[in-house]
Amino acid sequence: MKIFIENPSGTRIKKEFIEESNAWIEKNEVAVPYPYPYGFIPGTMQEDEDPLDVFLVTTSLFDRGDTPKVEVIGLVEFYEDDERDYKIICKLPKEDVTVNETVKKLLTHFMMHAFDNQKDKKVRVGEFYGKDIAMKEIEKCRVT
Repeated sequence: MKIFIENPSGTRIKKEFIEESNAWIEKNEVAVPYPYPYGFIPGTMQEDEDPLDVFLVTTSLFDRGDTPKVEVIGLVEFYEDDERDYKIICKLPKEDVTVNETVKKLLTHFMMHAFDNQKDKKVRVGEFYGKDIAMKEIEKCRVT
């Protein structure tokens, strides 16, 4: 499966790519840098009418617009302003990566503090799940 990278690790400048119009939108800057490359799974749509988001757990560097081939390893529940916005967790095929406590802490810290500079945002991180639950969510969100 391929993903689309919108925001490289280490950046605080948040951009969103709109598949339908092939356009980039600059969003509010996040309060803490992305711990991992972040993007979406093309051809998916969540209840919030955005593609299914994805974190790529890797130390490899990617730029905006890169489309690496990945393997799904998990899912984390995330809620923004009481709206469900699950995040799929992936790895590169040749890397030995798991969703261990370090990964969970990095992702949780980022999600809990990314919007600290937006006072009206209410966020909550729920449970972490394995590959099976993540794959079911991907299939549920497929539109193409």
